[in-house]
Amino acid sequence: MRLSLFLPALLAGLLLCGCGRRASLPVGSVAGGAGVTSPVPGIQFMDVTAAAGIQFLHTSGRSGRFYLPETLGSGCAFLDYNHDGKPDLFFVNGSGLPGYTGKGPFYPALYRNNGNGAFTDVTREAGLNVESYSLGVAVADYDGDGFQDLYLTALGPSHLFRNNGNGTFADVTRRAGVGGLTSGTSAAWFDYNRDGNLDLFVCRYADWTPEKNQICRDSAGRKHLCGPSYYQGLPSILYRNNGNGTFTDVTRQAGVYETAGKALGVVVWDYDDDGRPDLVVAKDMEPNLLYRKNRDGTFSERGVETGIAFSSQGKPRAGMGIDTADTTNSGRESVLIGNNTAQGLAQYLEDGQGRFTDVAVQTGLFQPSVQFLTFGAAFVDFDGDGYKDIVAANGHIDENIAFNGGGITFAEPLLAFRNDGHGRFSSVGPGLGPVFQEKRLWRGLAVGDYDGDGDPDLLLSACSGKPALLRNGGGNKNAWLQVKAIAAGKNREGLGTKVTVTAGGVRRNGWIRSGSSYCSQHELTAFFGLDHATQAESVELRFPDGTRQTVANVKADHLIVVEEGKGLVAPGSRHPGS
Repeated sequence: MRLSLFLPALLAGLLLCGCGRRASLPVGSVAGGAGVTSPVPGIQFMDVTAAAGIQFLHTSGRSGRFYLPETLGSGCAFLDYNHDGKPDLFFVNGSGLPGYTGKGPFYPALYRNNGNGAFTDVTREAGLNVESYSLGVAVADYDGDGFQDLYLTALGPSHLFRNNGNGTFADVTRRAGVGGLTSGTSAAWFDYNRDGNLDLFVCRYADWTPEKNQICRDSAGRKHLCGPSYYQGLPSILYRNNGNGTFTDVTRQAGVYETAGKALGVVVWDYDDDGRPDLVVAKDMEPNLLYRKNRDGTFSERGVETGIAFSSQGKPRAGMGIDTADTTNSGRESVLIGNNTAQGLAQYLEDGQGRFTDVAVQTGLFQPSVQFLTFGAAFVDFDGDGYKDIVAANGHIDENIAFNGGGITFAEPLLAFRNDGHGRFSSVGPGLGPVFQEKRLWRGLAVGDYDGDGDPDLLLSACSGKPALLRNGGGNKNAWLQVKAIAAGKNREGLGTKVTVTAGGVRRNGWIRSGSSYCSQHELTAFFGLDHATQAESVELRFPDGTRQTVANVKADHLIVVEEGKGLVAPGSRHPGS
């Protein structure tokens, strides 16, 4: 996200370097994709925001003073706050900054899913009409009472809202002990010590206040935001759930304390497949981190050692949105990270020996993305063919960037990449609907099935603008399967569960987890496209404590719920217990 003023010639060189058309590649790498725009037959994403009754507008508090936080926000979420099996929507909001003349109040927004394609704004009646300059949201039933709770990160104190189970929330931040930090961005719930209670990892950015704000100028004397190098970073935080409604800061004793800060994205992932949850943290102009979980309950940082810390040129990039997926159904997952203009999307592929290489050039992601600045990023099989595709939410941070030439603009379009089944990607965004050609300051990106038709829909937020709910039209023409989980202890959403579906002889891996993307929350469901298979021969779940549960011969086009120790408990249900 650094506001480096690169020469147009540099960008042109990147675009014309011939990357992605290499004649030969190292053994085990993926051959190059052309990166050209091509259609996806039968797939259209329809912008149903207005028709669904969503009127939320994000406030950045921009006042012409070029404050650092103005372009960071913010995220969005799919959740089921009232436990009726229909995914609801949540939008994080900013607030006024010094000098801002807009009139508040500036509340987040909770929209209840009415089940007929429309939503109702229930923010006030739910007790969420609390003003805060918030950036991110993480959803989980942290106390195991069957109702999903909300954690909002913010410039100032963050907020934990406990779901009362009657359609309202209570702010329990002070009692829980999770609100003292500042400059929170993305967050993730997970059971790091496998005691059945959900713990919380919170990314933090920089030590910024209005008094510490710096203003930079380009060669023509125009003002712009100063990048992260002008500020001291803040350490991210790991909170251990004590099981009684309170949390303890265990950052240092768990081995995840580091002072460089500037973390913007986090994904919970078992990268070495040892059954213990690891963390990958995307950072802004600082080395990305990979925290490997040790047997003694601590973590070891291995970002540099594994190759995920830097670009192929050995430099840190402006890491923002993050996700992982097995793009070839080979059992090897890769890490997707959104970066700044001229840096391109990163796709780190593990070689089976614990070493990662950025293969974005070879897979066709780099060239089409190099012109854009990516915040939200997600692997999602939007056409249901059984291979993970990609969606990227883009938008610059420098409102004067167009003056630098090279065709770079402040507002930017979404990007979408279709997987060809061999791990190569083609840019298909413009063919997926008019909204993919609409330029906004896109930020958060969440995946969920709000209309219950089986295919994944998209929820996007925009800085200083209106969000978008995109209905997937045609993604369910191929067969599909959705899996929810109930784990042991209080982990009623099964966060951290790895799901492996075998259908038509092909094994596909997925996760039920908090975190990933940018400051946002996907629906707590593992989504699988099954292509033309009529059933899954097996669905295997590996729960956070290592327990494995297998369900055989599951019909396609269903949502199933699997409970640890019990097996299939609710075929066809939209939510455990409904």
